[in-house]
Amino acid sequence: MLVANVLGRIAGLAAQIITGFALLDTEFGVYAMAIGITTVAGLFRGGEIQNYLVSLPPARRRFRTGSAFWLAEIFTLSGVIPTLLLAPTLASWLEQPGIVPILWILSTTMLLAPVRFVLYARLNAELRFSSVAKSTLINTLVQYPLIIILALTLGNALALCIPVLIGVVVELVYLLIKVRPVRSDFLPSWRLMPGVLYRIRWLVAVAAMMSLWTSGDYLVAEFFVPANILGVYYFGYQLAVQPGRLFMITVTNIIIPVVRRVGEDSARLRSVTKRLIGTGGFAIASVNIAMLAGIAPLEALIWKGKWDDSVFAVQALSIGLTYTAILGMATSILMAERRYLESLASNGVRALAVMVGAGTGAMIWADVDGIATTVSISMGVAGIGTTAWLGTRYGVPLLSTVPHLLRCTLPVIVAGLLSAWLGEWMLERIDWGRGSAILAGIASGGLYGTLLLLSLRILPQQTRKEILSLVPARFRPILQFFAGQREATQDS
Repeated sequence: MLVANVLGRIAGLAAQIITGFALLDTEFGVYAMAIGITTVAGLFRGGEIQNYLVSLPPARRRFRTGSAFWLAEIFTLSGVIPTLLLAPTLASWLEQPGIVPILWILSTTMLLAPVRFVLYARLNAELRFSSVAKSTLINTLVQYPLIIILALTLGNALALCIPVLIGVVVELVYLLIKVRPVRSDFLPSWRLMPGVLYRIRWLVAVAAMMSLWTSGDYLVAEFFVPANILGVYYFGYQLAVQPGRLFMITVTNIIIPVVRRVGEDSARLRSVTKRLIGTGGFAIASVNIAMLAGIAPLEALIWKGKWDDSVFAVQALSIGLTYTAILGMATSILMAERRYLESLASNGVRALAVMVGAGTGAMIWADVDGIATTVSISMGVAGIGTTAWLGTRYGVPLLSTVPHLLRCTLPVIVAGLLSAWLGEWMLERIDWGRGSAILAGIASGGLYGTLLLLSLRILPQQTRKEILSLVPARFRPILQFFAGQREATQDS
């Protein structure tokens, strides 16, 4: 599973690099507009029935699977049909006639999602995780190379959505061969359907909040700014979110089993929560803020100024995404304990922050930097505040959580800002083409790494010890030197 995720992230980054050369900002903007519209169409994400189906014992799976499948399709159709009917009107209002075929393609992809949910649930229930990983990898190996090929040949936004549909279709063929579903997997029981709907009610609500969190900014901003501005913002957001995606998947997969093992032991759960906020917060910040530190030299090296307008957006969003990622990590504890109401509230705050930030920036400044700044501020405030509130749910005092979180993340942000300043300063004063970008990248990366190591001195003692304990033994003396902890201890 991890290998598939790593390859997926690498392939996604490679596709973004090539499409950054091949497509204009307007094409990215049209695609972002379509994503914003289909956010409403697929608001409930099919009720996230996969999570419900996995929890069913084999004896209760018959007909409940089919009922959940049809509920998911009904949720999806209730959004897709009005969207497709209104597509020409929306295209005229947005002055983007090319958005209509994109909406049709994305809507078709959404209608196939419930089939994937059923097949995934069967594989997970049978502990066939390698088949799940292979299906994801097949989708990746089809989708991203095809994005590159179509971007170079079509040169428009269709290159970003056609591969998504084809990748899903190929993945479904593989899953159908592996799973060999039976008829009852897709046959509903109208008698059982109300009970199934009742059981997934919280999953449906959480899914809606997740949809708005991931794409609500495009949904709001598209009605206030032209496609080229939205395209630059979308491109910058995708770059800013890249470093943390794989890290969050890995961390979440570790957190959920740990929390379930801790169970009802409130003292241990409180300890796990505080460690996640401190050690996890420092780790997430280190990964996300690396993009802030290096994006200017990276953009100059790869695109030679074509996406220069996205640099500040990447830097600003990297900060906000750090705190919402920490909140996402804390929220995964709630999902592990099936505390859906609190999870709904947390995800609702994240979604509201993104939408309010995007709307405020788009209405007041109507440019990329303004949208990115207000979105980042909103995400930061929501992330810190809601993480602190969640801490109180596990016995960690509010006045303890906020200083602890800031002490573990602010030094990383300062290190990133200073490193970014150095990189940009060198780019302005050295004119060697891509050579200056390489030099600036080495300098900013070196400074960031050094300051990151020195920031260990500022961390709370327990957090510093936990970080040192996670480092391989042969590298630990180096970190201990920078951390001012010269003598190794058994528990460090």
